[in-house]
Amino acid sequence: MAETKSKRVTCHKRYKILRKVREHHRKLKKEKKKNPKLFRRKYPGVPNSLPFKEQILDHIKETKKLEAERRLSLLQQAMKVNDVKEKPPKKHAAVSFSKQFSYVLSKSDVVIEVLDARDPLGTRCLNAEKEVLAYGKKLVLLLNKIDLVPSEVVRRWLAYFRKWYTTMPFKANTQEGSKILSNIKGNMSQHGYVSTKWYPVSYTHSSFSGLGVDGLMALLGNICRHHGGKLVVGLIGVPNTGKSAVINTLIRRKSAPSSCIPGFTRDCQLFKIDSKVSLVDSPGIILSKSEDPCELALRNCAKPESLSEPELAVSAILARCPKRQIMVQYAIGEYSSTTDFLCQMAQRNGRLRKGGAPDIKGSARILLSDWMTGKLAHYTLPPESDAQIAEPSMPPIFAVDKIDFPLQEMDENVFANLPKSKVDSDFCPAAVFSPSQPFTAALGGGGGGGAESIDVSMAEDHEETTSDVYESADEAVADMEEAMEAD
Repeated sequence: MAETKSKRVTCHKRYKILRKVREHHRKLKKEKKKNPKLFRRKYPGVPNSLPFKEQILDHIKETKKLEAERRLSLLQQAMKVNDVKEKPPKKHAAVSFSKQFSYVLSKSDVVIEVLDARDPLGTRCLNAEKEVLAYGKKLVLLLNKIDLVPSEVVRRWLAYFRKWYTTMPFKANTQEGSKILSNIKGNMSQHGYVSTKWYPVSYTHSSFSGLGVDGLMALLGNICRHHGGKLVVGLIGVPNTGKSAVINTLIRRKSAPSSCIPGFTRDCQLFKIDSKVSLVDSPGIILSKSEDPCELALRNCAKPESLSEPELAVSAILARCPKRQIMVQYAIGEYSSTTDFLCQMAQRNGRLRKGGAPDIKGSARILLSDWMTGKLAHYTLPPESDAQIAEPSMPPIFAVDKIDFPLQEMDENVFANLPKSKVDSDFCPAAVFSPSQPFTAALGGGGGGGAESIDVSMAEDHEETTSDVYESADEAVADMEEAMEAD
């Protein structure tokens, strides 16, 4: 019997074989990724020895037929998308806001209307102010986001609004990632204003932060001293003016949820600064449906995603902004039209659809988002004459300039700590345009002191919510309190 051949090989040959095997497996794995269909195992079918083979084949055929019918029905439904009617929006939003607005007015001693310093008149609501005055409440205007506007323009707006109401400058803290907000400490003690004469008791030894906090708290402390008791301050304003951010800055904590998205706050919330002063946060004022959606977007009051044709709003923005500002901001070349600009912007940001087509709507929404968040600098100037804007016929509810209150010193303290604005520069000028007309709000029937009745266009034709329209503010407040207790 012959001897078996030895399987011993040299190390060189053994390692070479292992290397070749690894290389083969690597190539096979790569080929499977490229062409997975070539490596699928062929379906062997139903073996002849399997019992009830004919019934199984019939079941498989019926299953394939049902699957084909299901896919065909889905395709037919997709082709009929244009025929599907859009679901109408909920009609009770204006009525629900009317309840909350009445609740804020009835519970507040002082009402602060928060305005965007970039377009104060465009974010103002005159019929809401008339409603506040009809309730017999003190009205204070708060110019928020003053860091986005040159200080000279802020001074001009303060002088304009102080003809009718007490107006204070403010910059809300937009600090992220921290529950305790830090602010800029004022130098009020140098002028001798830190005393119980101006501030509530718990603020005499506090380290203030933020811009305008010193002046606003001094004003509220003075009103609280004259009021003789606890003071409830309600904040109102159109969406995205920074009401919740103002509250977070005053209480130095992120208690009120805030966002740059309009309409983030949904319900009224109560926040206590101390034992004497409380703040009431409210949702943004619901505007009349007659307002142009593109105009709402230009005033930062509408979500870019909610616009069906954002290109129209972009056209209005390009008409207001200097071409040099747009070209420098987005690093694009000369453009001849809105479509040309959006195509260049889509190419620049890599927003391309299938086949390399530019995403026009996506690029338009990016520009609207930059306009809303302040990345695209813009502001308005006060009107030359008071006749251009119709002011409320009622006189101001109180004139703080006539009492012993240092408004000018408060302003100088704010502007001394306000960083130099980078909005305007010779290299990239900001967009400057005429002020917009004030908004019209959907507030429901007037609730106090003979205010004119305001039509609620969003709730007129809704049969299910007709019973929610209250005839008086007391009835609305009672219903609101019951709902809050139930929650």
